[in-house]
Amino acid sequence: MASDPKLPDLLVSLMDKLTCSVCTQLFTDPVTITCGHSFCKTCLEDQSGNQCPKCQAPVERVPEVNVVLCEMIQQVNGQGGNESQGASGEVQCDVCTLKAEKSCLVCLSSYCSVHIRKHLHNRRLQRHELKDLDQRACQKHGRPLVFYNTNQQVFMCVHCVSISEDIVFIEEEAKKKKVKCCILKLFLS
Repeated sequence: MASDPKLPDLLVSLMDKLTCSVCTQLFTDPVTITCGHSFCKTCLEDQSGNQCPKCQAPVERVPEVNVVLCEMIQQVNGQGGNESQGASGEVQCDVCTLKAEKSCLVCLSSYCSVHIRKHLHNRRLQRHELKDLDQRACQKHGRPLVFYNTNQQVFMCVHCVSISEDIVFIEEEAKKKKVKCCILKLFLS
């Protein structure tokens, strides 16, 4: 049976709807207020004033937990075998279970297309260096391979690295190798 090509887009849209706009995480104890917007219960309680964080509509009181949203989040967190989930050897989003598309070298976190939006739209976060993920992930930790150990000649994620090791960013090592290769070509020609 062929898989529906629209399924990943549908999942991204669903994840977006199940994400709190205050903390940008999947809802925890989601509540829906009278204007129709939903937030994590603690995020809404932590907001100063009695207004909706999105539309500033008045909020009389913090409502009860939305059971339907809770069940949907439990299903999203508990589902397995999904083609858009991070498979073995692929980097998974640090916020949800979707496959990560980019990693932030400042936050040392990886994000799917839904959760990377905060980095793309927040002025402060736009200065962070983002790297596209191209199937390179640590088999042990599922994190992006961003370092190269020059002694062992292996690629490493942030969790593999120890302070005593002689490591460099992969891009630095690639530049060195390209320069060496160019010099060798000139010498041999």
